[in-house]
Amino acid sequence: MNMLHRMFKVISCCMCLLIIISGCDIQMGGWQQARHEITVQRQAPITTGSKLYVETSSGSITITGGDVTECSVIATICGRAPTKEEAQQLAEQVKIELETAGDTLTVKADKPPSKNRRSISISYDITVPKQTNIECASSYGAIELANIEGTASGKTSSGSIEAKNIEGSVNLDTSYGSVNCMNITGDNITVKSSSGSINLQ
Repeated sequence: MNMLHRMFKVISCCMCLLIIISGCDIQMGGWQQARHEITVQRQAPITTGSKLYVETSSGSITITGGDVTECSVIATICGRAPTKEEAQQLAEQVKIELETAGDTLTVKADKPPSKNRRSISISYDITVPKQTNIECASSYGAIELANIEGTASGKTSSGSIEAKNIEGSVNLDTSYGSVNCMNITGDNITVKSSSGSINLQ
């Protein structure tokens, strides 16, 4: 009886362990999540010397100055959910808009309410006239700024920042990531990393 009792306890413990492991696998980290990605393009006129403001809670931001007369935005939207169908619905519900108020052009994302085990990330690849002032921020994502003849401000809570060929004041701040700068010629340069390397060339 004692042997049978011990065997029963061992089998019961193993079954409980399997249930716990299975439960963790379902709940932890979204490992079972499906993802769906779409790309959206938007354009809007922007005058020389204006300001561009863009922000994303999760995703990278790349802004490049060029010989253009408008702002061109390519937004990569990724929805994550327990099923492929729901991930696609999440991504397709996001609306990217460019709004002008005074001398500021703002890139906005209208997203559905967040739910448990569902998320949306938006990364931006933007081209603007070189003579544009830039202000951008990402909670979780890298920032790249290049070929700007104006002020450039970039902040991310978690991600690297790269800036090159900036002819204006620069303010770059990351909490967790490196900062790399090349050919920055502004009068006022502020660079900060709470946990990461800083490289100025």
